[in-house]
Amino acid sequence: MMRAVLIALAASIATPAIAQTPSDEAITKIALPKEQLTGMLADAVFKDRSMAIHAFLLGIEPTCKVYAIAADKSVAKHLPLWNANVLRAYRQIVPAETLAKAAAEGPTGRNRLAEYMPQIGAVMEQSSGGLLKQSATEVLREIGSAAAGVNPAKVDQKARIAELQEQIAKTGKLCGVIDAADNIAKSESLN
Repeated sequence: MMRAVLIALAASIATPAIAQTPSDEAITKIALPKEQLTGMLADAVFKDRSMAIHAFLLGIEPTCKVYAIAADKSVAKHLPLWNANVLRAYRQIVPAETLAKAAAEGPTGRNRLAEYMPQIGAVMEQSSGGLLKQSATEVLREIGSAAAGVNPAKVDQKARIAELQEQIAKTGKLCGVIDAADNIAKSESLN
């Protein structure tokens, strides 16, 4: 009897524990795909020269309203595929045991994965770069449609620049989503 117990104990010690595969939900909590897509979309849209022109024509507040609606719509449309690509990238790049440990830690588990982020980023750029461009194009198209009815000759350029500078002074961000210091330079270069 004692021998059977010792054999069972030895077998359990010699057999490495199989890492539990983390759920999609657990990986999502560390990868934050919605926040990732939303942030990258804002970056792509606000760094596009046409956005500066549209905002200049529309004014900051109307631009921000159109942006918020268009971005929400685009993120909702593209998030399922973006999320699938994020999950695939994490599972492809991060060793299963490391991913399981990180996922078990919850949102702070992301820190455990720092060394894998450049590779994950490269996989995401390859699998989702086109998706991000498509999303940004959709948002810019919505804002461009709103700006199309504005006669550029009737825009008070100095007032627009002052409006932009005022918002940035108050919040440091344009439309509350992106650091906007370089957007002043873009708008001023339109004069």
